[in-house]
Amino acid sequence: MAPINCKTGPVAVTGAAGYIGAHLVKNLVEHGYSVRACVRDKSRQDKTAHLLAMNEAGSAGHVELVEADMLVEGSYDGPFAGCCAVFHVAADIGTDSSYGALDPSLSLSLSLSLSLSLSLVLCVFHLR
Repeated sequence: MAPINCKTGPVAVTGAAGYIGAHLVKNLVEHGYSVRACVRDKSRQDKTAHLLAMNEAGSAGHVELVEADMLVEGSYDGPFAGCCAVFHVAADIGTDSSYGALDPSLSLSLSLSLSLSLSLVLCVFHLR
């Protein structure tokens, strides 16, 4: 498989509103990538303002906020569609009580796994 670059297509970052995710988005934008920043609620300015501010920083890349939730099956299908790469750094560690209590019986990775599998298949066909 050929290496990707900023001209290959957009990339998606899960957990973009978090500390690690936001730094990854910033790095990608500074290197010219179009980034789909996956967040649970893009209307929450307390979680997204720092991401949108990256569009005003004069970098070559761009940030697009997209909603996706690890607890909702298929919610990553749209954001991952057409991406040349996905950086999965999301984790629900239960620190934001406004989203409700985390149910340990739920498989958080299931919806991501299904979307990532579909995206990988589509990506391979796209690069051929």
